[in-house]
Amino acid sequence: KLVYFPPDEYEQALEYIRLRPNMNIVVRVVAAQNIVAGEVAPVHFVMFDNALVFRKGDEITSGLIESKLTQPEIEQKLKTLLSHVNEIAMNKGVIPDAAGHVGDVSYSQITDIATKIKKQKGTVNLHILAAEDTYNIGPLLINFSLSTNHGI
Repeated sequence: KLVYFPPDEYEQALEYIRLRPNMNIVVRVVAAQNIVAGEVAPVHFVMFDNALVFRKGDEITSGLIESKLTQPEIEQKLKTLLSHVNEIAMNKGVIPDAAGHVGDVSYSQITDIATKIKKQKGTVNLHILAAEDTYNIGPLLINFSLSTNHGI
C-alpha cells in the first residue's frame, strides 16, 4: 500500500465524476502530510472541471516599456509582466505546476522581445496574448505583440 485516502473521500470523488458525465475532469492527488520513504502517504483528492480559461488570441495583459531603457532593464520589465501573467492565469483557474508556474518562457524569448523593444522609438506597448486555447490544466502558452505610436 503506497497511499491512503479516506473511503468517504473516494466516494465523493466518484460522485463528482458521475455528476459530470460529459465533462473533462482533472483529478489532483495531494499529499496530506510529509512522510519518510517507505511510509504510506495519506492523500486527498482535489477535483477540477477542465474548462476553457483563455481563447487563442485573448489578451492576458499589456504594459508600457520605454525603448530608451537598457537591455537588462527591459528584460526586468518583461519578467515583471510575465509574473503578472502567471498571477492572472492562476486567479482565472489555470492550475500551476509544482514550481507554481502556469507556463514556460525561455530566456532566449525574453532577450528576443527585449531586443525588438530596444529597436523601437519611444514607448512600446507590449501585449501578451494566449497562443492557443488554454484550459484549467494548462499550460498557458503565450505570444508577444508590440505596438507603438509610430507603428511597427
